[in-house]
Amino acid sequence: QFQVVIEIVFWVLFVWLVYQIIVKLAGHSPTDNQIIYTSIGAIITYLVGFSFKIGRFIGKAEEFMETTKNTFSKIREDMRALKSR
Repeated sequence: QFQVVIEIVFWVLFVWLVYQIIVKLAGHSPTDNQIIYTSIGAIITYLVGFSFKIGRFIGKAEEFMETTKNTFSKIREDMRALKSR
């Protein structure tokens, strides 16, 4: 759910930034500071979402490594049991 909220906020800010740039190029109202603040907000939300994805990936990778280690220890036990027969 957190990931979805962050993505929605990012896309809203991104669309707003594109709109502000188009309006600015047409010679109208947004100041440079407004465009910069919107850009910084979009970048920050993107980085938060990306770091959240990386954190989830690292958690899954650690779980995979633990499962793999357990599997190899079970295989080793099975090999020892076969050798002792």
